[in-house]
Amino acid sequence: MRWLLNGPAQKARAVVLGETFEHDKHSYRRTDSDRDRTWAKSQGEPPVRVTDEDGPVLNVTLIEDTAFWEWAGPEILRQSGIRVEELCELTHLSIRQYRRPNNEVIALLVIAPSKSKRERVIPMSADLFHAVAQIIRRLTPTADRSACSTATTRTRRPGQSPCRSSCNARTARSDQ
Repeated sequence: MRWLLNGPAQKARAVVLGETFEHDKHSYRRTDSDRDRTWAKSQGEPPVRVTDEDGPVLNVTLIEDTAFWEWAGPEILRQSGIRVEELCELTHLSIRQYRRPNNEVIALLVIAPSKSKRERVIPMSADLFHAVAQIIRRLTPTADRSACSTATTRTRRPGQSPCRSSCNARTARSDQ
């Protein structure tokens, strides 16, 4: 399936519904059904589905999504040692950072109390942090931009962008 995700999937996203494209001397056509057109009008980009000359319709979006979650779930379980129930309960609030006195930042994964009735804090390795970041990127609607809170705070000055880092927020509070 890797060949499908690396080659035809990327090319299929670039073509219009119903258009054909070639990959490794094979001709593929992106489907153009009523369902695809309805989805494109209401939801934006429809799922990428392709067919080759003699094969069935392949839902590339579904295949890619399945492959991602089959990697991400076990990777987080393997790297962190948490249970499946705890994995299902992870949220953005589960990710914290600790700044050491020498300004080194350590990413932490906070596991909500469950069986042990105690909160656990796990320092994240680079691989665990990568897996968590990939999930956040995938689930964030604007994955190509950095996350930005649009909430107005008491420290926000007129004409100031609503997207501010916590460091800027601390600076703004100390200026007042």
